[in-house]
Amino acid sequence: MEAKGPGEPTSGGTVTSLVAPTSSPLPAFGHAAFSGHSPARVEPSGRLAIPATYKAAFGAQARIRAYRGTHLTLWTERAFDLVANSMRDEGGLINPQARKVLYRSTHSVAVDRQSRFVIPPELREQVGLTDQVVVVGAIESLEIWPAAAFEQTVVPTFDEADLFFDTYDGLPTDPA
Repeated sequence: MEAKGPGEPTSGGTVTSLVAPTSSPLPAFGHAAFSGHSPARVEPSGRLAIPATYKAAFGAQARIRAYRGTHLTLWTERAFDLVANSMRDEGGLINPQARKVLYRSTHSVAVDRQSRFVIPPELREQVGLTDQVVVVGAIESLEIWPAAAFEQTVVPTFDEADLFFDTYDGLPTDPA
């Protein structure tokens, strides 16, 4: 039996797909890029549930640290290791002092089966977290913002993406 090409009926009368598979290998950090944002609530104990949109990427451990006193950054273990290992000096060698500082300022947190973890009290205090937060996708990490700070600091920047689209002509239509 002769093999049929895309778009030609097979022996059973069905047509094979004309659309190439869209799945591609995952980025080095091991999950699809995080994007979007979700409101969430921090329990009085400091426990936060990772929103459903993001939770599949996380295993039993995660890494969290404060960023400039404005928000928290949460990484999967794999993403954190890649970030730490990318800290290179001008000569291209891993900068051991920068890595030490990163590890000293980052907490390891356990993630339970319901994708919940406890934010250490000192981190909650450092960025002023209350019970209302917004979890924001930032490609290889998640940002956890106090809801009011998110509205004041992050939301006004959303229109900046339009500057890119002002000169964007769309994807090429020529086959690759």
